[in-house]
Amino acid sequence: MLSKSSLKDPRWLKYRARYDQDPTKLYPPVYYQPDAFQLNPNPSDNYEIIRHLGSGTYGDVYAGIDRRDGRKVAIKIQQPVRLRQLKREILVLGALKDCEQIVTLYDVCEDKQTGKLGFVFEEVTNIDSYLFITTLSLYDIKFYMLELLRAMAFTHSRGIMHRDLKPGNILIDHSQHKLRVIDWGLATFYHPGQRNSLFVGTLGFRAPETALNVPIYDYGVDVWAVGCVFAGMLFRTTSFFSVDDSWEQIDRIVSKCGTDTFLRYLQKMDLQFDPPERLLDRRGHSWEDHITDHCAHLTTPDALDLLDKLLQFDPSDRISCAEAIGHPFFDDVHEWETKQKKWKEEGADHPLVGLDYLDGIEMMEGLMKQLEDEELGHFFNPL
Repeated sequence: MLSKSSLKDPRWLKYRARYDQDPTKLYPPVYYQPDAFQLNPNPSDNYEIIRHLGSGTYGDVYAGIDRRDGRKVAIKIQQPVRLRQLKREILVLGALKDCEQIVTLYDVCEDKQTGKLGFVFEEVTNIDSYLFITTLSLYDIKFYMLELLRAMAFTHSRGIMHRDLKPGNILIDHSQHKLRVIDWGLATFYHPGQRNSLFVGTLGFRAPETALNVPIYDYGVDVWAVGCVFAGMLFRTTSFFSVDDSWEQIDRIVSKCGTDTFLRYLQKMDLQFDPPERLLDRRGHSWEDHITDHCAHLTTPDALDLLDKLLQFDPSDRISCAEAIGHPFFDDVHEWETKQKKWKEEGADHPLVGLDYLDGIEMMEGLMKQLEDEELGHFFNPL
């Protein structure tokens, strides 16, 4: 990784995001400075824990209810960590409260006996995201990827980086076609030129710049992680860059992108780094090289084009999440949403009004099947 001498190199120290959203220029310090935030947790007596749902690095999550109104909630009992980190997470979730695709923080409470804090969230019925993303149809992929990009575009517009995006931190309730991004414990506010922690992200989803220990990074780390999730959906694997350590991850990425791309980035950033000899003869592979029979129907030209734009080695070359929302891969979803809006405005009595994209596609296909059975399918186009 980077040598100590390279930490004084001015070129990468002056690096700035291509899509630079600086919260210090948009909001007062109380928005992004944990030290300026006064934490006043409510008593935990308002909530009852029902059952244990799972454990993470920084806490245990339980299903619960709000005793005041019977509302179902999810309660994350925080492990002892720095108070500043918890306050930062609260600030982040407060800044993102208006985004439908991001889990909503209802309350912060404190157990009087243990002194532990509990974060009370909306309940989302979840399935195993790691396994689920390997079974999605092309329609599903378009829908959930667009939802994920909307979540991250909103996040970045508020000057925030998630820094640990992966399938395990994406809750999907397929019965309701609902997606929520969770686990904001490693999230932070982006400040141009500020050194950030390198102890972020999960192997297989870490961006090349953090795997190379470059401490000045930006929203591109989330874009890369979104690309890794997308690759898993398209190629039907839980982790496209499945690895055991950072060296192996760099090895896998360079094998995909090629040695020339790797060396070009090192030179551009003046990174004092002596790559192992095995990384100096990689020709790289096209996305088409990874297509197999079981994923060929998913890896359309538009899908691979978007994937390539998300997984560029150099973060300044990656498409932003806001830009990705407008990619042609999502054209039919946007067309569907436009038609829905028009039908609702016109008050049309249409069988597909009020349905989201996935329900609409399912119902449309059902109508087509029914009409085909009646030998009338070629006369009918519900859109």
